[in-house]
This record gives sequence, C-alpha cells and structure tokens, in this order.
Amino acid sequence: MSQPPCRPSLLFALALVALAFCACETSEDDACKESEKTLIEPLFRITWHITTSTGSPYVGAVEVTSQKHYCDKTVKGTFVFQGSTSAEGYYTGPTTQYKLENEKDYVFYQITTGASVFSHSYYYKEAFTKMELIDLELVVEDTIECVLPAPGEAR
Repeated sequence: MSQPPCRPSLLFALALVALAFCACETSEDDACKESEKTLIEPLFRITWHITTSTGSPYVGAVEVTSQKHYCDKTVKGTFVFQGSTSAEGYYTGPTTQYKLENEKDYVFYQITTGASVFSHSYYYKEAFTKMELIDLELVVEDTIECVLPAPGEAR
C-alpha cells in the first residue's frame, strides 16, 4: 500500500497566511515608530471668530470640544467647554495643553453653534510651526475663522 502524497503547498499556504497576519498586526506600530518626533507640549489658546454669510458677527452660545488623537488611533484628553461669543463674534475657550511626539498625532477642536459645526486639527508639524515662547511657555495661539451658512444653505 502506498502512502498518500505529501501536500507541502497546503502547509506553505497556511504559513504565508499566518505570516501575513503577523505583519498586519505590527505595521501600524511600525508606522508610528517611523514617524516619532521630539516631544513638544504646547499650550493651545484657540480663538474662534464666527460671522454670518453677510459678514455680521454671530452672537450666541457655543460648545467647543478638544481632544488628542494619537498615531495609533487612540483618542484621549477630551474636554468640552461651553460659552458665548462676544459682540464681535469671538470666543476664546480655556487654554489646553497636549503632548505631541509623533508627526501623525494631532489635537482636534470642534465648535458647535446650534445648527453649524466647524472643526480644525493641529498636527505635530502645524503645532510645532505655530509655537511661540510667551511668558516662558510654548504656546500655540491661533484664530480660526468660521462663516455660518445663509439660511437654507447647506454647510
């Protein structure tokens, strides 16, 4: 009686699948390691200037959310602030501070004005470029311009 033929192609295929699975598991970690940068920990002082489509200032309630997004897609450090704009349409929320140490890390800000939502993300490069030394602290000061859509206009 002869023995059944050996099936090395099946074993080889299984080994390739296992190897591919392992490679996928570490590729995101590898990408994050490759994009590491020098740690920066700036203060963020963000001002929002909100106007209507006719140029008039928006005066009303706002809600601002800020959070840190890491290279590996983890989200931490979520803060929510509520307040009102000034008569000129400006809102400056409390100062926040986040650590950035990867070019794919970013700080996400979102402001809601009733029916409209605006957002901005500060990736490592932009934060590093906008940092200034103010009173012996590294600070990112920025004003984000937002224009509310006209009634009936989609945002």
